Amino acid sequence: TIKSSVVASNERVWQLPPLDCNLEPGAIVRCTYDWEPIGDGAYDYLAKVTQGGKDIKLGADTGSPHGGIDAQFVVGKPAQVKYAAWTDAPHALDRSKRPLTRTLAANGTTKVWIESSLEKVFPEDDPEPAGPEKSLARVALAKNESESFQIVFRPKDAALESLTLKASELVDAKSGAKLNVQLGRVMYYPVRIPTHFEGPTGEWPDPIPLYEPFNAPANRCSPIWVTVHAPANSPAGVYEGTIEASAAGMEPVTIALRAEVWDFALPSTPTLKTDFGFWPENAESMSKRFGFEGDASALNNAYLRNASEHRATLRTLAQLPAESADYAASLRAYEPKLKTLLADGATTFSVPASLLDVPEQLRLANAFVKQHNLSGRAFCQIADEPERPAWQRLFDTMTRWRNEAPDIPLMLTT
Repeated sequence: TIKSSVVASNERVWQLPPLDCNLEPGAIVRCTYDWEPIGDGAYDYLAKVTQGGKDIKLGADTGSPHGGIDAQFVVGKPAQVKYAAWTDAPHALDRSKRPLTRTLAANGTTKVWIESSLEKVFPEDDPEPAGPEKSLARVALAKNESESFQIVFRPKDAALESLTLKASELVDAKSGAKLNVQLGRVMYYPVRIPTHFEGPTGEWPDPIPLYEPFNAPANRCSPIWVTVHAPANSPAGVYEGTIEASAAGMEPVTIALRAEVWDFALPSTPTLKTDFGFWPENAESMSKRFGFEGDASALNNAYLRNASEHRATLRTLAQLPAESADYAASLRAYEPKLKTLLADGATTFSVPASLLDVPEQLRLANAFVKQHNLSGRAFCQIADEPERPAWQRLFDTMTRWRNEAPDIPLMLTT
C-alpha cells in the first residue's frame, strides 16, 4: 500500500487515497491520482510504503533518514520558486568533524597549514599538529601550466580582522626570471538536501572569487587558494618567494613558496579531448539572481575564458551553428569564433544532430569540417541513452548521417 499526500507552499495538505499494488524487482508501477492544484507554484509529494500494516523503510542501505518518498514538482509557470528542504535530511545527515593530522605552519592564536588542491577543506576541520611547525609550500609544474595549493587559517578563539595576504613574485636565482602568484578565497555553499544520501549536508567548498582582505571567523576554517602559473617561455628552474599573512589578533605568518618549473611545455591544445555540458540560459538566470547585470554574450565569453584556463571545452559555446535560413552565411559568421576557439585550445566541436533534418545544410557542415581540418575534433551526439526499442530506428538515423556527413563521427551514450 502506498500512502501519499501533497503539500502546497501555503502548507495546505491533501491526503490522497491509499493505492494497493504488487511490486517486484524490475517492475514499474504507475500511480495516478485525481487531484487539482490550487494554482501555479511548487508542491511537495510525500509518500510511504506499507505492507501488512507495517512501514517499509526505503533507502536503508544509503542511510535515508526518513524511509519514504519525497519529491517536489512545479505546476504552471510561477514567477518564482524557492525550493526549501522538505525532509529532515539536513538535520539527520549533517557532516561531523573529521579526524585530521597536519603539519602546521603556525599554531599560536590561529592554526595555519598548507593543504593540497585535491583536498576539500570544510569549515569544521580542526587538525591536530603532526610534529614541528613547517612553513614551506612546494609545487612543481610544466611550462604553460598552472598549479595550486591552499593556505588554511583557523582562528582559535576570536575572529581575525582584516586578514591580509601579500604574495611576492617568485624568482629563479639562476636566470632572474619571475612568476606571478594569484590568490583566491575559498567560499562555502550550504547543501541542505544531498544529491545522494551517502553525501552529507552542510557547507561545502565551491566558489573561489579573487582574494581581498576579509574578517576570518573564529573556530572555523578560511582557506586561501594559491595559484602559480608558468608561461610557455619560462626558463626551467626553481623559483622562490614568500606569502606574508597578517591580521589583528594574529602573529604575522610568513610562508616560503618554492615552485619547480620543468624543462618542457604543455601544448596549448590539450591532447585529452573534453566535452563539458553547459546551459547558457541556466547560467544567465542564476547569475542574475546573484547580482549579475551584464549581457548574455559577456557572461558566455567569461565562461569560455575560464574553461580555456582550465583546459576544458564547453560544448554549447563551441559547437557549430544549428540549421538556419542561410546556413552558408551562418558558417561564415562562425569562422572568427572558430579561430579564437582554436587559439584558446578547444579540443572538440559539436555538430547539432538537428542538421540531419536539412541534409543540404549537413553537407555544408561536413565540407566546413574538412576545410578547417576539424575531422579529428568534430562530432555529433546523435542520441542520449536510447532505450532498446529505439535502437533499429536510431541505426537507420545513424546510417543516413554517415551518408550525408562521413567526416563527422557520431557519438552515442549508453
